Amino acid sequence: MGIGFHGVRLPLVILLGLGVSRALFFAATALTIGHLNILPSRLPSC
Repeated sequence: MGIGFHGVRLPLVILLGLGVSRALFFAATALTIGHLNILPSRLPSC
């Protein structure tokens, strides 16, 4: 039972970890792209 539990839990943990890391990566890239797009548009107006 323990082996089956680990066999089922391990892929779920790996998928969960990949999903979290991918979500954080996309959030970081979106923030950096947003900052790069906002800064040049704010400089001329200022």
